[in-house]
Amino acid sequence: MEIKLASHEHSIGYHCLDDETDDKWCEKCTEKICGAAYACVKCELWLHELCAKAIQYLPREITHPLHSHHHLMLDWSGPAAPFTCDLCLKISSGTNYTCCRCPFELDLVCAFASSDDHVARKKRQRSNSERKQTMQHYCHIHPLVLYEYSNEGEHDYNCRWCDKPLTGIFYGCKSCGFFLHEFCSDKIPKTLNHPFHPSHPLRLDFVDATCNACTQWISMSKDFSTATYGCQICNFNLDFGCAKLLPTLKHESHNHCLTYVGPTFRDLILKYHFQCSSCRELCLDTFYRCVQCDLNLHLKCVPVPPLAKHRYHRHPLLLNQPIREDEIGEYYCDICEKERDPTHEVYNCQKCTYIAHIECVLNQVAPFL
Repeated sequence: MEIKLASHEHSIGYHCLDDETDDKWCEKCTEKICGAAYACVKCELWLHELCAKAIQYLPREITHPLHSHHHLMLDWSGPAAPFTCDLCLKISSGTNYTCCRCPFELDLVCAFASSDDHVARKKRQRSNSERKQTMQHYCHIHPLVLYEYSNEGEHDYNCRWCDKPLTGIFYGCKSCGFFLHEFCSDKIPKTLNHPFHPSHPLRLDFVDATCNACTQWISMSKDFSTATYGCQICNFNLDFGCAKLLPTLKHESHNHCLTYVGPTFRDLILKYHFQCSSCRELCLDTFYRCVQCDLNLHLKCVPVPPLAKHRYHRHPLLLNQPIREDEIGEYYCDICEKERDPTHEVYNCQKCTYIAHIECVLNQVAPFL
């Protein structure tokens, strides 16, 4: 059985491959083929059955009214790298039409959209054109480009300032994976009074340094294109992400407030081998850290009581794993009424829906007996 791809000169035939004896890779998704496949033996072109049928009727080239001076060529080979559609401004991935002579790309929806769709999208572009199409933000070396986010692809991004998912209009540097909500871009302070270093303000700058919070080396010559908060007098530095950490837990076992290091720092935790200052074992999971003293403590070594009683709640509270109880993605502490990170451990009530930060419970705790 053969099928004809509109984008390939030869017919491609059906094959069934054995994973153990055959070593063929799909030209579209780059994954190894096992089972049903189509191939052009002359060209050594192999495709999964689903990948072949997904592009079967797509023409090799098209002419589009928004880029009529050049033909657009079908690009379906290789891994699905993210790209920005030049019509809808959305970040997409996978098969697209691209100009070989200009940096112009369209996703499949925009490439074959009706004239009415073009009008609607042009109106949206005119609305977007009233905004700055690029900005040189003081926290990032490269210019940030205006985008409109789409979650239709496999690539999801968060705002680097507030850590919440991108929605609507935002600015970003795609090569660095650095993105900011439009409304967050003017919230970032150039000078920061930080509790990790109360003696002097920290100023935003592009420097080579070691982050005092996570101990990661920050080098502008490598992968870091984002400014660092630092004190040149004391050689104290915080990378852009760690500058948002705050000490929250005041515990009788230590003079300074401790900062919760959660699952979002897992890669750094495994890479830099933080050692618990109490039991001397590695911190391979969540722990509390004093940045000023370079002190680390497992939750079990702080110690955080497994059961506590808070004066504003009549039931005992149980120390629990992270809880995601809200389908719309909003999570709040019932004591301070501020947002909580759903990846952090919490105290919760087994009899009602009361959930609270560990630090909110322990900072005003009545021991449960």
